[in-house]
Amino acid sequence: MSRIASGNASSSKTTSAPSSTSSNTNGQSREFVVPDAAKAHTHEGAKAYARFYLETLGSLDRTPRTGVIPKLSTSACTSCAKQEETIASFVKTNKRVETKDFKIGSTTVRPDSTEDSVVIQVRHSDGGATEFTRGKKTANFPPTNSHIEVRTDWDGRSWKVGEQGVVAD
Repeated sequence: MSRIASGNASSSKTTSAPSSTSSNTNGQSREFVVPDAAKAHTHEGAKAYARFYLETLGSLDRTPRTGVIPKLSTSACTSCAKQEETIASFVKTNKRVETKDFKIGSTTVRPDSTEDSVVIQVRHSDGGATEFTRGKKTANFPPTNSHIEVRTDWDGRSWKVGEQGVVAD
């Protein structure tokens, strides 16, 4: 789980999944392009969007950039706002986190989900993480196995994260 994903920079881990990139007609990079599978207004589309969001958080742990999370989430998402604050602090302090063996396991739709608000239950594991500040190793974190829930909300055109976080098993 991304240290950013928890909204708490001191207690969780980061992912190392690659971000999506492509080029526009001017040759400029457009990062974090939503995959086609995550655009469908279906439960499978919501599951793909949740995976994409978590992978994006991992990329932001490795290469912090502000302004990405608000584009992928609703304005009411409090955990997303905390994640953006954490990213801003990473940028300010020149911090990044690298994770070993990041894996997203099973993804299931919680039974109380609706057509436009789907809660995705995600299993995550990693082999531990290392934090770097100004290029120097500053902390090590043990491996994790976690259960994350991501609420995806359909805004009429696309999915956005409405809230997310680690839940107790």
